[in-house]
Amino acid sequence: MEYYFNAHLVISALLTLGYIVVMYQYIKGWKMLPTWEVPPHYIPHTKVSIIIPARDEEKSILNCLSSIVQQNYPTLLWEVIVVDDHSTDQTVDLVSSLAHPNVKLLRLADFVQEGETKAYKKKAIEVAIAASTGSLIVTTDADCVVQPNC
Repeated sequence: MEYYFNAHLVISALLTLGYIVVMYQYIKGWKMLPTWEVPPHYIPHTKVSIIIPARDEEKSILNCLSSIVQQNYPTLLWEVIVVDDHSTDQTVDLVSSLAHPNVKLLRLADFVQEGETKAYKKKAIEVAIAASTGSLIVTTDADCVVQPNC
């Protein structure tokens, strides 16, 4: 019985050591990768649709939208589609008050009745994709803030 325990201990130790070596090599390789930078004369041409499903996000939606609006991507090449998922707070009013031409507000209630589906967030994304005009679609949560120059 003791031999069996020792064999398992040795095998576990060897596997753990092997795992540590492999992870070390990965980390070393990742650190050696050059940092990608936008070429100096690059001109963006891809239209981006940013989809934000939101339900009762009055505390965070304006921070999220402000961080997106402040990006340095050409204004003609992006849109934000906020899909209100039956909010009971001031989320709709706050998004509407932003009055930015690139920020659109859709109400999920116009597309599906409450109780009709169990997957409102998925349905909100589906509705927004159908309304989007971008060739690249990005989704984010309403409580996220985008770092500058992303």
